[in-house]
Amino acid sequence: MTVKMISAGSGGVSVAVSTPEAVTATLTGVYGGWKEAVIALDTMLSAEVDLGADFHQMQIMIPEIDSADVGVEVAEESGGNFYKLGDGTAVIKCGTGGLMTAVLLGGFRYVKISTSGPQTAARTFRVRGSNV
Repeated sequence: MTVKMISAGSGGVSVAVSTPEAVTATLTGVYGGWKEAVIALDTMLSAEVDLGADFHQMQIMIPEIDSADVGVEVAEESGGNFYKLGDGTAVIKCGTGGLMTAVLLGGFRYVKISTSGPQTAARTFRVRGSNV
């Protein structure tokens, strides 16, 4: 793996990380950029979200939703098999949402957001990785 510091300043350190698989991620400090995870109308699972690098934890902005628990699914690679994070009972009890929280990822990069019930409108969650 090659690590190259691009810049350092009061806003953090920008680093480009290149792996043998030619994957490049740009991070500012220990946070990734905010990404959208959309759960479409009448569904319970978002499309895959690439956090940009492997992260220890993930912050989640949960929008107002139809009353449901929220879960996270993770995969080792893009397009791979996704698995519920934890033992399947690791869910965020959030009622109708409108909150911010964080979950431990344990070094995963590819995630999906799920709800325990179908949503009556498209719901846009915002997520970002963190190594704090």
